[in-house]
Amino acid sequence: MTRILLATGGVLQLMLASFHGSFPWLFNWQADLSSISNTNRAILHTANLWIILSLAVTACASLIHWRELQVSRFGNFLLFSIGLMWTVRAYADVAYFQIGIDGALWRVALFIALAVCYWIPLLSGHREVKKSTLSI
Repeated sequence: MTRILLATGGVLQLMLASFHGSFPWLFNWQADLSSISNTNRAILHTANLWIILSLAVTACASLIHWRELQVSRFGNFLLFSIGLMWTVRAYADVAYFQIGIDGALWRVALFIALAVCYWIPLLSGHREVKKSTLSI
C-alpha cells in the first residue's frame, strides 16, 4: 500500500514538474511579465525553475528510494517535509485563490491527495517495510 502511495505521489510530482515547465508558454509570461521589473521577472523564472527541480527530486526519491523513506529517520523527515509541503500548498490555494472561480478546487483536491500520499506512509510506520529487506 505505501509503495503504491509513494509511487502515485512521485508520478503526480513528475507531472506537476512538467506542467511547471510549460508555465512560460501556457501563461504567456513574455507578454504578461513584460510590465514588471527585470528583477521581479527573473525571480519568477528562478522560483519556477526551483519548483521544477524540487518536484523532480522529491518524485525521484519517492519512486526510487521508497523503502528508505520509510525505514530511516532521514526518510521519515523527508516524508514529513513533503507531506507538510503539500498540506501548506493546499492551504495556500484556499487562502490566495477564489475557490470555484480561479479553478482552485481541483488544485486543492490534488494537493490534499499528494499530502495523503506522504502522510499515510509516515504514519503507518515500518510495518510494511519490515516484511522485506532494504536491498533492491
